[in-house]
Amino acid sequence: MGNSLLPRPTSSEPAAPLTNLTRSPIRQRRARARCAWLLTAASLSLLAALPTPAQGGAAKDCIAVPLSEPLAWPSSGAWYQAPGGPGLLIADVARDPHHLFTVDLTGSVSLAPLPDRGQFGFAAFVRPGDDEILVEDKAGKLLALSPDLSRQRVAIDLRQVRVTGGGKLADVLDWTWSNGKLLTVAYLDGNSAPGYYLTEIDQAGLARPVEPLAPSDLAKTWYAQTAGNLAGLGGDGYFLDLAAGPSLKRLAAGANNAVGLTATAPAFAGGPRLDRSRLWQEEQALKMVLPGSSKRQAFLYFDLLERSAVVAGLLRAGTGDLFLLTKQTMNAAGETLWTLVELSPTTGKEVRRVVLPTAAAHLTVIPPGPEGAQWAILERARVGRRAADGAPTFSSSRLLLLSADAIAHPPVAWQRALQPPRCEG
Repeated sequence: MGNSLLPRPTSSEPAAPLTNLTRSPIRQRRARARCAWLLTAASLSLLAALPTPAQGGAAKDCIAVPLSEPLAWPSSGAWYQAPGGPGLLIADVARDPHHLFTVDLTGSVSLAPLPDRGQFGFAAFVRPGDDEILVEDKAGKLLALSPDLSRQRVAIDLRQVRVTGGGKLADVLDWTWSNGKLLTVAYLDGNSAPGYYLTEIDQAGLARPVEPLAPSDLAKTWYAQTAGNLAGLGGDGYFLDLAAGPSLKRLAAGANNAVGLTATAPAFAGGPRLDRSRLWQEEQALKMVLPGSSKRQAFLYFDLLERSAVVAGLLRAGTGDLFLLTKQTMNAAGETLWTLVELSPTTGKEVRRVVLPTAAAHLTVIPPGPEGAQWAILERARVGRRAADGAPTFSSSRLLLLSADAIAHPPVAWQRALQPPRCEG
């Protein structure tokens, strides 16, 4: 993105605070949105796990692993095939100059071994594709890495995308890989009706608008900064529409339009919802976090979001399951109740819910791949404040590994708990 919500650090300014959220030129409208949610609750990374008792859980339900060195703000991640077994490829957007790291199951953090590091000037998001790992870089490209990170290629150059009916792709708030295509929330400009659209982009770089959207500034924040509001599953694409409830829509493979799943209401009504009374009326708080805004204002924005209840995004497990992640802050200390709600892909109805064994203020969640037996969670502490200038500071120092079986058949302590179970490791 050409602008950043917060100023980029100079050589005389430490990079520990999150101030370097530079994005690709085609994403200038996304600057406020991305930083705002980067300043928010839950960039997700669910890893699957081994275990140790999690209050009331079986001995192998959960393991807590300290990281060998702290990460700052891991936005997202994906499983990859390391020489010694499965590992995680993580994008940490608050680390400068390097943003791609690997984390193994012992918590060891290393600089990612990439074939051509020069292509990754700023890696903002990492997400799984069909048979590759996709990385979004600052120049407006999606780079594809082989599962073992030994090969890389340009999957789609977003700067060169052509739009059916004319116009150009000017902004992308969120994306996922679905059935060999990129499903996006994108701003299309230069056509007869410029605006945000649910948009499908094929591998030849041709974009097809699916349906118009009218997200508010705050909804743009969610689209750009959550674990993702788009998910591809079984050839179909799923979209969490934040302007309508929120509600879940499905774009079936080969279909021209997305269809709302009318039975989603019970799933959303049964858990924390977007706190409209607080957040939708805080548009001014969003507008504080603009290029040139003060570091003190950025900290206040984080504080607002940490106190809010939100639907944090959609997650697709490689096993073919669809999940909704929600968060609800429980007390002034910032302890948070995180709930994973499985949804039926055909009806949108709630299948079951799992209270995750963590009270962290922020999470990065990475679901298991097709053959994975683990979920992973990177915990992030409440946003701190640097004494010298009031700038926000960030830290992520613990990895949780949860067994896929514990998510499928949660222990009693993980079911509809009013307090989060613990994973002490």
